[in-house]
Amino acid sequence: RYIVKTPLNELLKLRTITFKVLLDEYIEDERLKTILSIFILGLLGSNPVKPSAIVAILCIREFIFDGGYYPFGGMQEFPDILLKQYLSFGGAVKMSYMVERILVENNRARGICSNKGENLYANYVVSACDAVQTFSKLISNENTNNNFLRKICSMEVSLSAFLVYLGTELEPSFHSNLKTNTWVIND
Repeated sequence: RYIVKTPLNELLKLRTITFKVLLDEYIEDERLKTILSIFILGLLGSNPVKPSAIVAILCIREFIFDGGYYPFGGMQEFPDILLKQYLSFGGAVKMSYMVERILVENNRARGICSNKGENLYANYVVSACDAVQTFSKLISNENTNNNFLRKICSMEVSLSAFLVYLGTELEPSFHSNLKTNTWVIND
């Protein structure tokens, strides 16, 4: 059987099984399973037991067949550019602050209380952590529906990923200063 010849609707069924289950079904060689699993560790930061088979296949496919591109100067360039643009719009950034709780007034997030005891207010509050932490630790229980909170707390936290699809007229080329991942697999 060949996965690549499988129709799309069959591939979508792979959402319900893990990458490990898929490897065990199609591959007997433990060394080959380990090599394929290293891609998942490097690309998703997980072992093959966690991600769905379809996510793992798509990650491997994108990296192997499409090359795994990186911004000039490395991955840090991307958040640096976003930060520069944010600051140009009048945004402010506080370093070495930990959010103790999100301040809610009239069912709307209005700001945060920091670990330094400082209340910071904003027009918009964006929580960058998972929903479980946001609703069970940062927002007080009186501001959250109990059924909603129970549902959120029963969920399993998934892997974090940030994908960007860009179109450009630039010709792709490789430069010696381009930063990439290098994986070494010893026997």
